[in-house]
Amino acid sequence: MIALYSWIGASLAVSGLLVALLAWMHQSPRFASHRIKQGMPMRVSPTNRALMSGLTGTLSLLMALGIPYVGYDVLFTDAAPTWWWGIVQSVGILLVYDFLYYFLHRLMHVKAIMPIAHYAHHRAVNPSAVESFYQHPIEVVAGMSLFFSVVWLASPLHPHVFGALFFVYTTINVFVHSGLQFRTPLLAPIDFLTRKHHAHHLVDGRKNYASLTPFWDMMFGTSL
Repeated sequence: MIALYSWIGASLAVSGLLVALLAWMHQSPRFASHRIKQGMPMRVSPTNRALMSGLTGTLSLLMALGIPYVGYDVLFTDAAPTWWWGIVQSVGILLVYDFLYYFLHRLMHVKAIMPIAHYAHHRAVNPSAVESFYQHPIEVVAGMSLFFSVVWLASPLHPHVFGALFFVYTTINVFVHSGLQFRTPLLAPIDFLTRKHHAHHLVDGRKNYASLTPFWDMMFGTSL
């Protein structure tokens, strides 16, 4: 369990530092040329933004720490897989999660359902990294529950395999909300995903429902 929580702790620490760094970059005049859009602030007060982000960040932390602890014997194993099978497991889980999240996210945009939870996230028309936490608690529970459900379907996993995919999952979710383009070959895939998600916010959620890849939007004709 020490290895598992070392991974989780490191992932959450990196995500926290990334949020702080990317949010500063989004506000700094020095990086103005890297913003996808200028202006267009949040549709809420700074106090509301801080309170909601703090609430959902805390809820995410509790679920990220609590679910692995309660379900450790079911979800994890100490038997180490071969390196290639670990990669297959990690990529497979992320792809299945993103496939199912596509439909969950699209469902959240149904006119009768969106005001219940997901509308809160779309108050960020021009999101920065902080808005990766600006979600209704219902949406946080739904997203994290889906992620751990997919992990359960593929269980048991070695803690290192889970740690690697959890790191990718949390880091990408921060980057795609950054509102920034880095314009370097190394981060070209991140720039692409960030543009896709930013477009999702700008068109008020009518396209680009997948979270980690462009595949499912391309397959179902919702890519912008």
